[in-house]
Amino acid sequence: MRMTTLARAAVSVAAAALLVAATGAPAGAAGRDRTPPTAPANLRVTGVTATTISLAWDASRDAGGLNAYIVFQSSSAGEWGLYHSPTSTTETDTIGVRGFTRTYWIVAEDRAGNRSAPSNRVTATTTPDTSPPTAPTLTVGDVTQSTASLSWTASTDDAGAPGYRIFVNGAPWEFLAPTGAAGLSRSVRHLTPGTTYSFTVRAADAAGNLSPPRNAVTATTRPSTDTSPPTAPAGLRITRDSGCDVGLAWTPSTDDVEAAAAIEYEIVVNGGVQQIFVGVSTAFAYHSDVTGLNTFAVRAVDRSGNSSPLSNAVSSPFQDC
Repeated sequence: MRMTTLARAAVSVAAAALLVAATGAPAGAAGRDRTPPTAPANLRVTGVTATTISLAWDASRDAGGLNAYIVFQSSSAGEWGLYHSPTSTTETDTIGVRGFTRTYWIVAEDRAGNRSAPSNRVTATTTPDTSPPTAPTLTVGDVTQSTASLSWTASTDDAGAPGYRIFVNGAPWEFLAPTGAAGLSRSVRHLTPGTTYSFTVRAADAAGNLSPPRNAVTATTRPSTDTSPPTAPAGLRITRDSGCDVGLAWTPSTDDVEAAAAIEYEIVVNGGVQQIFVGVSTAFAYHSDVTGLNTFAVRAVDRSGNSSPLSNAVSSPFQDC
């Protein structure tokens, strides 16, 4: 009986020893893959267009198989990596912008999560835009003592709708951003009465390429002996303020020559002329989606180009709309 007890004790000790041996290390630790893949090699640029950059590299090797390639890229916009199929060693990065530079490198990741050393780095730039838009054809319409109405045909460009630059006597007068058909005409203001002017219009794309002027037009403003400006608009006030929509009203200006319906009003917002109305003398609505303090004033202008002093100023703290 005693020997049986000792024998059983020996068996229990042996079993305990085996249990300790079995649980002394994590299950499967001895078989875990700790070897990273080989680094992708010979990363190279295989093609560049106006909006894309194409890459290729030599495949990595791993005994357990690859999970993915990670294509890293760095530019002025930041740095990040994107997972890429482990069965492909090419990538085309669609940037959508001309003249944009990016740097790339590749890392391989295996199925156990091990990552390789990075590949070599390559840098490429999408093809810059050096082609100007087509030239617009310019015509001149109504001419007053101090204004000339211009209109022109639409230009085309290989990178989207262009804007337009107006030149008066060869000097830049105004730039108009692309706005469709509404951006194909403009009234040039504050000209001198009884004076001949030459006008040209050139199309401008987003890269700053300017078309040549297709033609120049000349116009002579009507003579005038009026040198007295209108009275300044008075009593400017805010009649409605919804946070991003402001209503303005003021006392009409008077002029020693012009009828009230012929007086123009320049709406000056934060020091710059934003809109122009003819004969508007009692109310005006201004809308903006720009957050911050906006200050308004109004100036009257007669047909001879004489400008009144600015009205009093009023302000509104615009909110996010």
